[in-house]
Amino acid sequence: MQTPSVDEERLAEWCDQMLGARPVEILFVTGHLSVVVGVRLADERKVVIKMRPDAPRISGCVEVQRHLWANGFPCPRPLAGLGPMGDGETATAEEYVPGGIQLVRDSRTPEQFARLLFQLMDQCAALRMEDRLDPPPPWVEWDHTRAGIWPRSDEGNDDFNADPEPRWLDDVAARARGILLHLQAPDVVGHVDWESQNIRWHEGRAFVVHDWDSAATRPEATIVGAASAEFTVSGEPPSAATIVETERFLDAYQQARGVAFTREELSAAWAAGLWVLAFNAKKTRVHRRAETEAFAAEAWERLRRAGG
Repeated sequence: MQTPSVDEERLAEWCDQMLGARPVEILFVTGHLSVVVGVRLADERKVVIKMRPDAPRISGCVEVQRHLWANGFPCPRPLAGLGPMGDGETATAEEYVPGGIQLVRDSRTPEQFARLLFQLMDQCAALRMEDRLDPPPPWVEWDHTRAGIWPRSDEGNDDFNADPEPRWLDDVAARARGILLHLQAPDVVGHVDWESQNIRWHEGRAFVVHDWDSAATRPEATIVGAASAEFTVSGEPPSAATIVETERFLDAYQQARGVAFTREELSAAWAAGLWVLAFNAKKTRVHRRAETEAFAAEAWERLRRAGG
């Protein structure tokens, strides 16, 4: 992945205005859907600035992050935002929280990730965001109003609906979407990019959760289902959870919740995980023209478990 470029003077002006100090050292620059810059300020604070195209939902994401931090959830403390960065971009700042490790993938990881997700969603249970987190990120936007099966791309302006191949993938996605649109359940606040690469651990306990632009409101079972399919992802190429790992994740979440999902909710959970994986497979096809056949057999099994 190519390192994003940063206008250091514009960044310095933003930090001076929003944080009261200018950077004296750039610690790192990275990013994918956002440009993320770690800096040391003149007053010795170390902070992380995230720059991305302006969108109304970002202020809602910061509100969710601030609520969780204030209630002791392991996430960086928001420091500033929103602040215009120019050229249609906005930026936010949070504490720099280095350290921690990604969990080694083993039989215990589904339960660890599931229980942490329940902790997050339980702490957000009373948080009312109305439409301040709309629209959700495309990979969980099965209720979009565009023509065709697929929502907008999360990278660039590619139209997934313009590529009808492979047909089996569009068929799977359409069936999963039908199940999800049929679900009648209230939206709740959660994190919809629950990937291993966004979470750091220390001595078996969650140390810090990143990527709060992925806060969203979706029905609880669908947030859990999406997480159950992607919690193992830790880089490129993405390594989705196996069907057994997904099953263990769903079981562990329901145990932490203390109340089992209904049959309809469990169906939607499997459908949501399938939708996320199908979205990623379609993106792979459109952006890199890569084959997706290895996903086919698993996709149909996931659809069967979703009742589709």
